[in-house]
Amino acid sequence: MAKFPDKNLSTSLLNTQGEFLRALALGGDCVDYEKLSVGDQAVVTLNVPASAQKAILTVIGDATAANSDRVIHFREDGNNPTTGTSGEGMPIGDNGTYTILSADNLANFKMIGIEAGKTHSVRVQYYA
Repeated sequence: MAKFPDKNLSTSLLNTQGEFLRALALGGDCVDYEKLSVGDQAVVTLNVPASAQKAILTVIGDATAANSDRVIHFREDGNNPTTGTSGEGMPIGDNGTYTILSADNLANFKMIGIEAGKTHSVRVQYYA
């Protein structure tokens, strides 16, 4: 018999609550979606639709990454993030989500993989 509170249930509720809060913050209509590959060889930018004002992204890390908690670095200030564990930028890990809340930040958003030789998938949904 499961004990209460059930840790898995609590985690599930927190994830659902987080998604609900993100949806409230985003508002607006979904206007586009894209899937990007991000490795350590080149900085990747978003292909922002003209009507987009904000976005939510999810990172799907390479299954062989040494540290799944930190697979890419990103920046929203227009400067390039850098690779490596001591590289510059905000780290995000496998299954991590991030909300971009302005058209300027969408235009300035850049990301790169942290670990050499690994390629990650970033899925982005844009909102008006």
